[in-house]
Amino acid sequence: MSSSKWIAAMGAVVLIGFPLGLYAQHVGSVAFSGEYHFFSGTVGEKGPPTKKDVKVGLSLSGALALRMYQSMGSAAHIESCGDGDDDLRLRGDLLCSRNKLTGKAECDVGIDLHSGKSVLSIDPC
Repeated sequence: MSSSKWIAAMGAVVLIGFPLGLYAQHVGSVAFSGEYHFFSGTVGEKGPPTKKDVKVGLSLSGALALRMYQSMGSAAHIESCGDGDDDLRLRGDLLCSRNKLTGKAECDVGIDLHSGKSVLSIDPC
């Protein structure tokens, strides 16, 4: 490869790679906290996972959950069924809550491991 082609190729890498690197740093990988549990059935009739029916419920907390809650927007608000300390937001099978007193958030979603589709993992009420 001639030196001018090499310089042009490196220039393209820098011009394309640098913005992607900035994007990766901005979006970046950030650690998060949470819990998971395996189950079968539906939210109201959960059971242990089986060979034919296995789902995983993910419960996310901390900064990730708060950002998800905020990103869902107020249009996703649903009425709370409990004591009223939590503000709930639901979009599809993603349920996020924010405690009105502490400001802490938690988000829950399930994944059907046979179909790859999302499912509710906890009852909103």
